Amino acid sequence: ELLWYGGYLEGWALYVEFLSNDYASTLLREHGQETEALIAQLEGHNRSLQLCLYSMIDILIHYQGASYRQIAKILENFGLSGSETTKSIYNYIVKEPCNYLKYYLGYLEILNLREDARTLWGEDYTDYRFHCFYLESGPSDFLSLRERLMAKEMEARTP
Repeated sequence: ELLWYGGYLEGWALYVEFLSNDYASTLLREHGQETEALIAQLEGHNRSLQLCLYSMIDILIHYQGASYRQIAKILENFGLSGSETTKSIYNYIVKEPCNYLKYYLGYLEILNLREDARTLWGEDYTDYRFHCFYLESGPSDFLSLRERLMAKEMEARTP
């Protein structure tokens, strides 16, 4: 493939995963399963924290040249200790640069794009409309998606 938009694709996968988690939590709550709903929310937050942490570590290693010892200390501060665990995380991130970033930064870009759509569309905003826009516009980079969102809104406002 000449062009591949990892952030668009993998960010969407993570966005849908988190959205599904939110839907599950809401459904559980509606059926009186408060504890299970909280567990579903906690699992989503834990996954988000993990991906954010690994993305930060990726930047520290590949951009700032952080050593294994520095990364092990950071992981220890998050309760991840033991040489096997820290070595495994460190070695994977060293061997697969930007792997976690395409998921997590792609997800964050989608959230920002969704907020832009909410602002632009106002009362006409729905998740369904945003999802259709996103899927029908891609795969693409996020700058082009944002420009396309703005252009479509200007077209809609022009008589």
